[in-house]
Amino acid sequence: EKQLAETDKKLKELGKEKKDAQEYLDVIDTKLDTLKQQYSITQNEVEQTQNRVNKTEQSIKTNTITLANIETDLTKMEAQAVELESDYKQIQDRYYQRMRAIYISGETESVLSFLLSANGISSFLTRLEMVSAISRRDSRLMKEITDKIGQIQQMRTDLGNKQEELNKTQKILQSDTESLKIQQATLSVKEDEMKEKKTAMENQQKEANAVLQQINDETKEYSELHD
Repeated sequence: EKQLAETDKKLKELGKEKKDAQEYLDVIDTKLDTLKQQYSITQNEVEQTQNRVNKTEQSIKTNTITLANIETDLTKMEAQAVELESDYKQIQDRYYQRMRAIYISGETESVLSFLLSANGISSFLTRLEMVSAISRRDSRLMKEITDKIGQIQQMRTDLGNKQEELNKTQKILQSDTESLKIQQATLSVKEDEMKEKKTAMENQQKEANAVLQQINDETKEYSELHD
């Protein structure tokens, strides 16, 4: 009777422990599911952040190349602008010399006298052609000046646009560089969070396995005592 009473008592204790262990295992499983969800969310955040980092790095790489090309173009255009200014000055000097010569010689009246003093139509036409040739030369000189002015104005506009493009690219590069630092810091934090959650999951899984083993052992002991 005494042995039977002790066995019944042990059976009741084991039954209660088994029930408690099963409830504890259920709680662990619930917590493990929550950890898995958190891990999945963090993993997704890490992937998204990594994609943003990759895009920003590509943007920096592309804009760095663009910036170098713009700076090269700008250097060439500035050299061309200097050359245009030099050509314009030379043509301008030639034009001023021509105007000075006309003023000093009183060429307007001289031309008229030159034409009127011609002997006959043939001589007049010959002298008229000579005057026209001089006039055409002056017109070409004036056209060269006008063309150079137009080229210089266009070059200044192009230089301004290129400089604006340079400034814009520099701002994008600066913004991307600052953004990249923030994204990399965020990525590092998220990766640490993911490692922590993975470790927590592994620990919970080990604990669940241990409890499950305990339940199995107690079930086996319960069965043996029952027999």
